[in-house]
Amino acid sequence: MMCPGIYEHPFKPGKELLGPYFYTDGKYFWDRDMWKYVVKYHVTLPEDFIDYIMSGAGDDFLESFYSHPDSWSGTIKKWKNEERGLCLLPDDTGNIDLSDF
Repeated sequence: MMCPGIYEHPFKPGKELLGPYFYTDGKYFWDRDMWKYVVKYHVTLPEDFIDYIMSGAGDDFLESFYSHPDSWSGTIKKWKNEERGLCLLPDDTGNIDLSDF
């Protein structure tokens, strides 16, 4: 799911981020940048979420989408190629490298 817009970085006041983008495995949902908050800002995730992910319980659900043609980057490229379309989203979907995050 994508919520088009701009929101403020929760750890860098004044820095704006594109999105937010949310993902799910059918049980939980998380932000595209969640791993960056964990790695760079030492955010702690709930233990039940970690146990669930480490168990592989959501793997079948996620694998069903690996080759799905409607990824965000694929959809953005498709929108940009439409003859009368106007898509102002960046090709990289607003993703920021960890060093700049």
